[in-house]
Amino acid sequence: MKDWKLGEAIRTARMRRDLTQEQLSELLNITPGHLKHMESGKRKPSVPLLFRMMELLDLSVDALVFTDQTHPEVIHTHGLTQAEIDALGRLVQAMRQSSAENFAEDAENADRADDTDNAE
Repeated sequence: MKDWKLGEAIRTARMRRDLTQEQLSELLNITPGHLKHMESGKRKPSVPLLFRMMELLDLSVDALVFTDQTHPEVIHTHGLTQAEIDALGRLVQAMRQSSAENFAEDAENADRADDTDNAE
């Protein structure tokens, strides 16, 4: 991967977390200039620093390596209780069920409209 793509992935993740370079560099115990150089591709982070960034910015290896590919949104459950995770699971299932029912209803309505058009 090109160095600037790694830097761009770091910059994008930092901005998504609403962190300034100064705030993130403080969390990483590095200078803002060092972070600026990493984001611009002029420097590469050490492996331990990269892992710390991944942890703080909630980045995956995939997000760093496959920067050109779009990834589906993911619900992160870190910090949630098992009951909250279970509730999220039930909510997603209910939303999927509702979407499937709405899709089926829309398809039936479209079929009826076609039948009405053909009858005329």
